[in-house]
Amino acid sequence: MNAKPIVKWAGGKRQLINELLSYMPKEYNAYFEPFVGGGALLFTLMPDVATINDVNEELLAVYECLASEENYQLMLKDLDEHEKQHSEEHYYEVREIDRTLDFSKLPIWKRAARTIYLNKSCFNGLYRVNKEGYFNVPFGKKN
Repeated sequence: MNAKPIVKWAGGKRQLINELLSYMPKEYNAYFEPFVGGGALLFTLMPDVATINDVNEELLAVYECLASEENYQLMLKDLDEHEKQHSEEHYYEVREIDRTLDFSKLPIWKRAARTIYLNKSCFNGLYRVNKEGYFNVPFGKKN
């Protein structure tokens, strides 16, 4: 199965998939990817056993939700709510959440849904934070 990455990520490997596959062994017991990003290679291979990591904790929250049916369903519900409320105003309200004291206490599925929503709604699918670590990409106006 060749699934698409969930999020657009800087440094994504989607255009390099065929070249990367040419370097892959035909058989392996486990897949390890220390900087998974959008997961283009991971979702192309769909390995039975995989260990992934990334320095971005919000991105990892997305993958952790994918690994838990309960958190996955809660994340989808939250994404539905973002879709219903989608507007430039809602985008900026959601973007500002990481500046609150309670941000670290949010359930993982809420953080994951926020990350996906921002990624799909921001300018050019960019993930960028300022020196304080706050997401700061402007709203993406679709033509």
